Amino acid sequence: MSKFRAGPDAPERRAPKQPKPGTLPLSRIAVLDHKGNMRGHVGKLATSLTASRFLGGKPAYLDKDDKGKPCWRGIAARP
Repeated sequence: MSKFRAGPDAPERRAPKQPKPGTLPLSRIAVLDHKGNMRGHVGKLATSLTASRFLGGKPAYLDKDDKGKPCWRGIAARP
């Protein structure tokens, strides 16, 4: 038995849309450095320690970006 419906009335299979390089995939949270540059992305269950891996070990806190979406934002290094 096929996993998908087959026959003349069945809809064609479609591949999911792939995000363009440099854009944030759906259902992912951006990791931004202290200047606002995107350094990576993580899932919704990620912690600040997971996000800090993209920032070179610097701490991160949960914030909102310019569009109002949640993001992990890095803290600037002390001089």
